[in-house]
Amino acid sequence: MHKTTGKSPSELLFGFNINSTSENVLSDAKEGTKTFQPDNLVQVRNEAAKRIVEQQNMDKIRYDSKHLPKKKCSSGDLVSIQREVRFHFISSLKISVPLPNP
Repeated sequence: MHKTTGKSPSELLFGFNINSTSENVLSDAKEGTKTFQPDNLVQVRNEAAKRIVEQQNMDKIRYDSKHLPKKKCSSGDLVSIQREVRFHFISSLKISVPLPNP
């Protein structure tokens, strides 16, 4: 059962749940001896798509509430740039350059 869709992947794909591997439903479908035409498959997929969009909107609202909005700069504004220096291969900080050249 998927948290967002509320359905299992097999239910979204075939329209029903596969409870065990011994049912041989997939091998029957692969061989063409059995076809699946569930009546509510389109409805189940549409409901899942609706729930996915709702979850994405809730995730965006949650993300936006925890992060500050980006500051907008106009042409001619003075800005300060900070660069994070990562020292992966440098053993001594004496030879590292803290800021780029102008």
